[in-house]
Amino acid sequence: MLKRTDSKKVLPRRKPTKKLLIVAFAFILMTSASMYFTSKEAVALELNGSNQNVKTNASTVEELLNELEVDYAEHDYISPSLDTEVSDDLEIVWKPAHKVTLTIDGVETEKWTTEATVAAFLEKENIAVKEQDKISPELTSEIQDDLAVTIGVSFPVTLTDYNNNQSLFTTSMTVAEFLTQNSVTLDADDRVVPALDTVLTADSTIAVTRVEKTVVTEETPLGFNSIEQKDDSLAKGTTKVQTAGQNGKVNVDYEVITENGVAISSTVIN
Repeated sequence: MLKRTDSKKVLPRRKPTKKLLIVAFAFILMTSASMYFTSKEAVALELNGSNQNVKTNASTVEELLNELEVDYAEHDYISPSLDTEVSDDLEIVWKPAHKVTLTIDGVETEKWTTEATVAAFLEKENIAVKEQDKISPELTSEIQDDLAVTIGVSFPVTLTDYNNNQSLFTTSMTVAEFLTQNSVTLDADDRVVPALDTVLTADSTIAVTRVEKTVVTEETPLGFNSIEQKDDSLAKGTTKVQTAGQNGKVNVDYEVITENGVAISSTVIN
């Protein structure tokens, strides 16, 4: 007896055509690209004074700066910090730092700054300067790499000149430099204490004595001399004035020396 069996016909599976593969790949690529561009964050940048706006997929400020090939260094100003996450409308500022060699009264230190001028740099370093201080270069000078800033700090000195007292600030090293700096001129007979080559320190005192020598002529009475002559015609013990004498006058020259207006000596010179 024959046994009947039913069987299903299995059709062969169709392989995806090349055209379908290309379409699928293109769809995936477009979707990924769309997601990539729409997910970018808008960031405002100020890089060394130059402003620009960019869109980025960077995760942090550090990644974005590296992406833009910004050559930042340890002492540069970067705000916000490098590890800050990038978000929409984030504002990033980068200012490169410059090395400055600062010398104050001979003591040298090395500083880094992102300030634009010498004045701003000193203010940032909390270094107060006085008008009388000696500063090189000028406060308005722009900061550049390897700039050398030198400051001579002024100090007080008391000057007494013809009994007039002044307290002045100076950077002069010696008495002579101080007098020159303050337009104090000396005549040949004037005296200065201490000596012109004396090194000054804070609160030094300089005394200038103004010495004047003048010639004064005075008219002085001059008495007459008496001459006696023997005269036999006169009785013994009597005298007779033959010619009456008269007092004369003579001019006498004196050298008078004064110190700060006070006479200290008077000497006859003629």
